[in-house]
Amino acid sequence: MSSLRHILKYLRSTTDRGITFKGNEQQELIGYSDSDFASGRTDRISILGHVFMLAGGPVSWMSKKQKSVATSTMDAEYMAMCSAAKQSQWLALVLREIGLASAIGESKFKPTIKEGTRFLIGSPTLVRGDNQAALTLARDAQITDRSKHIDVAYHYQRDLIKRGRLQVEFIGTSDMIADGLTKPLTKGPFERFLRLLGMTH
Repeated sequence: MSSLRHILKYLRSTTDRGITFKGNEQQELIGYSDSDFASGRTDRISILGHVFMLAGGPVSWMSKKQKSVATSTMDAEYMAMCSAAKQSQWLALVLREIGLASAIGESKFKPTIKEGTRFLIGSPTLVRGDNQAALTLARDAQITDRSKHIDVAYHYQRDLIKRGRLQVEFIGTSDMIADGLTKPLTKGPFERFLRLLGMTH
C-alpha cells in the first residue's frame, strides 16, 4: 500500500512535466543504448535500455530484462546494442514511410538497399554506446575467444554495420541518456535524466 501511495504522490507532482520537441534542435534520429550488469538478484540477468531522440525529445524507448545471462559487462552492452539496432531499423522504415528520411543520418557512400521490389537510398541510423569493448565487437566481424559464446542472434548488428544501415559510436557515460532506464536513480541523477530526455516543466 505504501508503494502505491508513493507512485500516486509522484504522479501528482509531475502533472506539469511533458516531452518537448524543438524544431530547431537535432533533426537527426540518434539512439542511445545501455545496460547494467547482472542486476537480477536471483537470476543475475542484466537490464537493457535504449532511447531514440529526435528534435530534442524521445520518440522511442524501452527498458527490460535481457533474455539470457551475460558473462561480462561487454556482453551485456553488446546484447543491449542488438536490441537498439533492431529498433533503429524499424524507426528508419517509419520515418521513410512518413516522408522524414532526412532524419536518418547521412552516409558518405549512400548504399542502395533492395527491400522487396523497392529501392531505398539508405543512410545508417546512429546508435551510441558507452562501452568501447562492445562497440569494437560490433564493428569487428571476426569470431574471437571473447565472442564465440555469444548467441548468433546478437550478431545481427554486425550485418547492419557491414551493409551501411547502422553506425555505432562511443559516448561517455555522463552523457548516456539511456542510463536512467537500466537502474534506480536517486533524486539528483533522476532530475538530470529527465533533463537529458527533454522532459521539462
